[in-house]
Amino acid sequence: MRLTPSPSSLYNKAVLDYPLITLIAVCVIVGLIIAQARHFQLDASSDSLVLENDPDLRYYRLTRGHYGSDDYLIITYTSSGELFADASLARIKALRDDLLQLERVDSVVSILDAPLFQSPPVSLFAMGKDFKTLEMDSVDKDLAIREFQESPLYTNLLLSEDGETTALQVNFVKDTDYQELIRRQDWLRDKKFREGLTGEESTELARISNDVREANTRLLARQQQDVEAIRGIIAKHSNRATLFLGGIPMIIVDMIAYVKNDLVVFGAGVIVFMAITLSAVFRRPRWVLMPLGISLLAGFTMVGYLALVDWRVTVISSNFFSLMMIMTIAVIIHLVVRYRELQADQPDASQRELVADTVHSMARPCFYTTLTTMVAFGSLIVSGIRPVIDFGWMMTIGVGIGFVLAFLIFPASLMLLTKTDSRLYARGPPPLTHFFAELTVRHGGKILALSALVMLASLAGLFRLSVENRFTDYFRKSTDIYQGLAAIDQRLGGTTPLEVILDGYGEDYWNDPTLRDSVAEMHEYLERLSETGKVLSMATFMGVAEQVNDDFPLDNFYLNLVYKQMPDDIRARVFDPYASRSNDQIRFALRVRETDPDLRRQALIDKIRGYFVNEAAVAGEELHITGMLVLYNNMLQSLFRSQILTLGAVFLAIMLMFFIAFRSIALAAIAIVPNVFPAVLVLGAMGWLGVSLDMMTITIAAIAVGIGVHDTIHYMHRYREEFAKDHDYVAAVRRSHATIGRAIYYTSLTITVGFSILALSNFIPTIYFGLFTGFAMVVAVLADLTVLPRLLILFKPLGAEAETRGIMGQ
Repeated sequence: MRLTPSPSSLYNKAVLDYPLITLIAVCVIVGLIIAQARHFQLDASSDSLVLENDPDLRYYRLTRGHYGSDDYLIITYTSSGELFADASLARIKALRDDLLQLERVDSVVSILDAPLFQSPPVSLFAMGKDFKTLEMDSVDKDLAIREFQESPLYTNLLLSEDGETTALQVNFVKDTDYQELIRRQDWLRDKKFREGLTGEESTELARISNDVREANTRLLARQQQDVEAIRGIIAKHSNRATLFLGGIPMIIVDMIAYVKNDLVVFGAGVIVFMAITLSAVFRRPRWVLMPLGISLLAGFTMVGYLALVDWRVTVISSNFFSLMMIMTIAVIIHLVVRYRELQADQPDASQRELVADTVHSMARPCFYTTLTTMVAFGSLIVSGIRPVIDFGWMMTIGVGIGFVLAFLIFPASLMLLTKTDSRLYARGPPPLTHFFAELTVRHGGKILALSALVMLASLAGLFRLSVENRFTDYFRKSTDIYQGLAAIDQRLGGTTPLEVILDGYGEDYWNDPTLRDSVAEMHEYLERLSETGKVLSMATFMGVAEQVNDDFPLDNFYLNLVYKQMPDDIRARVFDPYASRSNDQIRFALRVRETDPDLRRQALIDKIRGYFVNEAAVAGEELHITGMLVLYNNMLQSLFRSQILTLGAVFLAIMLMFFIAFRSIALAAIAIVPNVFPAVLVLGAMGWLGVSLDMMTITIAAIAVGIGVHDTIHYMHRYREEFAKDHDYVAAVRRSHATIGRAIYYTSLTITVGFSILALSNFIPTIYFGLFTGFAMVVAVLADLTVLPRLLILFKPLGAEAETRGIMGQ
C-alpha cells in the first residue's frame, strides 16, 4: 500500500533537496507581485478621517449640495508695511490676480473685492447692486478701513482685529460629477444599511465605489498640483509680506506628503537601525543580510499586493511596511538563534541536518505565534472604523506573507551556504537574560508585587485617557502647515468648520420679528463661546443692513423688499446660505479655534445642543449640528469606544489561541498575563502624560499584544521542553532564559531600536506611535522574562516537580 507523503516530507523534498529551484520559484512569484508596486496609492481624503456609516456624514454631505463645500484654501497676508497703503494693496492685487490664473480656481475673495456699503454709505435698497469695493476709485479708503474693522461681516474674517493681517479665500471649481457620485453612493449605502439592496443595486454600489476611489485619486492629484502651484505663487510674493496657507485641502495634501516621506525615510531608517543592531548581536554578514533581505521582500510583496487589488493605505495603516518588516524579522531571528544553538550543540551535524532540525523544531511555535498575531490584528475589525478595519486586515495578510517567505527563503538560502565555525556560537547566555533569570528566581514575590502596583497605577491612568486632540497637534510647530493653521486660527476666526442648522425656521424668518430677535440671541450666544471664532448667520447680515439703515432695525416690509430687489447672484451669496426659503432652514456657520487649549469637541457640541434645546426652545428633531468638527469628533469618540472593544476582542482571541496551542486552560491563563501588561501600561502612560488617542495611537495596544505573543509562545514552548527533562520549574527557567531567552532578547532589542527612528518624524502621531510601541516592546519582554516565569514557578501548571533539585533561592 502506497502512503501519501506527509507535509513535512514534501516540505523537506521541495525546500531542502531543491533549494535553488525553491528560491527561483519564490523570486518569480514575488517578483510578479512586486512589479505591481508602481500602482501603490495612499488615501488621505477627508473621508478617511470620518466614520463610513456615520449618519452625521450623510447629513453633512446632503447640506454640502446646498450650502457649498469646505474644500477651499485660505491665505493669510501680513504686510511688512501698512496693510491699506497703496503699495500693499497693489501687492495683494497682484497676488489675487496670479491666483485667478490657476485653471481650477473659480474665485478669490479678498478685501479688494468685498462689497462695501458705507464707503461712502449706500441706501438700503442699493446694497445688492450699487455697493463699492476697495479697488474702485470712488471708494473712500478711510471709511473702507473703518468698515472692515467694524463690520460684523468682515472683522475677524477678512481682517484681523489688530488690522495687520488679511485673508484671501481661494475657491475652486465644483466637481459636480464627483458630488453626484458621492450622493448616489451614500444613498445606496444608506439603503443597504436600512433594508438591503437588490442584486442590480449591489452591482451598482460596487461600480460606484470603484468610481469614487478613482475620482478620489484624481482629486488628490489635482489638490496636490493646486497646493504646489499656490505655494509657488506665495513664495513669489513673500518678499514684502508674511504669508501662510491653510485649509482642509492643504491638510490632506501635507498629511499625504508626511506619510509618503515617513514611508521612505523611516522605512530606510528602520532598515539601517536594525542592520546595526543585528550586526552588533550576530556579527556575521549572513545573519544580517538574510533577516533584512527576507523582511524587505515580505514588505515589498505586501506593497505589490495592495497595489494589485487597489487597496489604499490611509494615515492609520501607513506604518504597515515597517511593522511587516519587524514581524518578519522577529520570526527569522528565532530561526537564526535556534540554528546557532543546534550548531553549537551538534558541531558534527551536516548542514541539511541542522537546517531540518531548525525548521522542524521552530515550525510549531512560529506557526502559533504567527497565527495568534494574525488573530490579534484581525480582531481590529470590531472597531467599526473603516481605516482601522483595513489596517487589521492588511497586517493579518502581511504577517502571513512574512511567515511563508521566512520558512521558504531562510532554509533554502542556508542550504546553499556552507556551515560556519561552530565555536563562534559556543557562548553562554547574554548577561541580561541571565540576570533576569536569577532576579525571577530569587525575588519573584517582589516582582509580582511591583508588577501589581504598576498595573494599578496604569489602570488609574486609563481613566485619564481621552481622545481630545487638534489638527494642529499633528504637526511640529516649525512646519509650514502648523504655522498656517495657527495664523488662521488665532487671527482670522478659527480653522475648523461647525454648523448649526434649524429646520422649519427659514420661511418664517422673513415675516416674524420675534424670530429674528431669537436668531440674533442665538448668534450672540455662539459668539460668546470661548472656543468659537467667527460666526456667520442672518444676524450678521441684519447687523450690516442696520448699519446701512442708520442703525434702525428692518421691519418685515423693508426686509422682504430688499430680498426681492437684490440680484439673484448676490442673494445666493448673502441670504440663501443662512436663511434658506427652499430648504426652510436657518443656518449658523461657525469656525472653531483649534489652538484653544481648552477645546473639548464633544463638550462643545453638547453645550451648543443644550442651549438650543433648553434655552432657545428648539425641538430636538429640528436641530442639526454638523460640519467637519462633528464628523472628526465622531471618529475620535468611536476610537475611544473601539479601543475597549478591540482590546477585549484581542485578549479573548489570544486566550483561545493559547488554549489551542498549549491545550491547557491553566497555561493559557498564565500566558495571557504578560500580554496584558504592555497594552495596559502603554494606555495608562498615555493617560498620565496627557497624550490623547488618535488615528494612529489607537492601534498601539493591539500591535503591542500582537508582537508580544511572539515572545510568550516561544518561551512557553521552550519552557515545556526544558521542564520535561527533569521536572524542575526553577532549572527550566534558567535553561529557558539561556536559550529562547536569547532570541526573545535579540528580537525585542531589534524591534525597539527599529521603532525608535520614528521619533524623528514631523508628523506627531508617527512620533507617538514609534515611542509608545517601542515602550510596549520593552514592557512585553520584561513581562515575559520575569512575570511569566515567576507565575509558572508559583502555580506549577505542568504538574508536580521532582522531589529534589538545585538551590531555588526562594
